[in-house]
Amino acid sequence: MTFVAAGSHPLCFREAIMRSAVHRLLLVPALVLLAAACGGVGEVLVLSRDIEREFAVSDASVNLQDGRSVEVTVWRDTPPAAAGAMAPESDSLARGVAEYVRDHYAGYDRLAEVRVELKSRRGAAVNSYAVSDGIYVFARRELGPARAAGAGQ
Repeated sequence: MTFVAAGSHPLCFREAIMRSAVHRLLLVPALVLLAAACGGVGEVLVLSRDIEREFAVSDASVNLQDGRSVEVTVWRDTPPAAAGAMAPESDSLARGVAEYVRDHYAGYDRLAEVRVELKSRRGAAVNSYAVSDGIYVFARRELGPARAAGAGQ
């Protein structure tokens, strides 16, 4: 009787090679699909950064919701000066952000709406907390067609 260690038999090697080839064949289409799905991620990150720069806010995040809605969360360093969440400066900022998305997001024509949530941090250091200063929803028909060249394609 001879002892053959598990996996050291020639047939085991052949099976391992075959399994490896099958896995590679399955991996390629999976990677192609992943790359296609993540293609819009770069565009969303650039849009977030551009909104931060354009509106001088501390942070902005852009999320695609089911391909029909874009949700932008804008963080301000200071709360709005006027009392109440729907202060005139908040209205103006929210509309400006929605119009910026309209003019700079290539998938705008496929959207039904642009949602903008304004948030600010209150308190100091360890005792700080986030407050929503308002959520604004703009239907595409309300914002109108994209105005910048190349947007909405």
